[in-house]
Amino acid sequence: MIKALYSLTLFCLLFINLSQNIKAEQVVISEIMYHPKTGGHEFVEIENLTSTPFDIALWRLSGGVDFEFPDFSSASARNTFLKAFEKIIICDTDPGTFRAFYGLPSAVRVFGPWKGNLSNSGERINLKDKNGINRCTIRYANKGNWPVAADGTGHSLVLFDNTRAIDDYRLWKASSTINGTPGSNEPAAAEEPYSNPEVDLSVGIPYIEYSDAWDFNDQNVNLRIPFMQSQRLERKTDHIWQAPRLGNAYEKDATVLHSGTLHSLCRERERDLRSLYTQLLF
Repeated sequence: MIKALYSLTLFCLLFINLSQNIKAEQVVISEIMYHPKTGGHEFVEIENLTSTPFDIALWRLSGGVDFEFPDFSSASARNTFLKAFEKIIICDTDPGTFRAFYGLPSAVRVFGPWKGNLSNSGERINLKDKNGINRCTIRYANKGNWPVAADGTGHSLVLFDNTRAIDDYRLWKASSTINGTPGSNEPAAAEEPYSNPEVDLSVGIPYIEYSDAWDFNDQNVNLRIPFMQSQRLERKTDHIWQAPRLGNAYEKDATVLHSGTLHSLCRERERDLRSLYTQLLF
């Protein structure tokens, strides 16, 4: 009995631990510009990771800054819903100024301005719904294991792994571009770099052999005819011709692919037949 209780307790503790490790939010803070370059603007990007719209009326972003989403209004009912897989921006200035500075299209929704400023040394940011329930939280920093490129150089912090709870420095990196990517995804890197296409002509003109060494038919038989030579003939066929054997007047099997070669061989065979016929008669 004691052994069974011990096993059950161990299982419960393991289950709780695993549940905490795999926990992930449905709505996340996916990008933070806490220390923009001179003349830039701070912003926080919110992303819906699901195919379900969320009613974000009266949701609040808090920490060093404070912003509350507007209440529902029948006049603009869609403004208070976060659409499926949508990214929106909350910033430190009016939406028009922010949109012009970052060159955002009208499809990206921008909210602001918020009150306060994001700390350049790091702090905790919370996103809570209208009932005060934390939807996601993140404590960023400008030291330790956090990317230093996001501290004043114009780069932002970007969440690159949203499959786990985002409050983990291991899931964040500095944006690959200056000013970050508000409202859009990070640009994908090339799978492999291209080699230098320049040719050094000082060592001579390079020669590239594009042709095959020999022709092969559909039976993978080597025809012993260079490819470029075969192209100069009238046309190709893919038949194997065998000449009949009539004593010494004929060769063994002859492989013929081209009409020009075939005509030439036929004329030779015709002369041999005439000679053999003459010998048989006389």
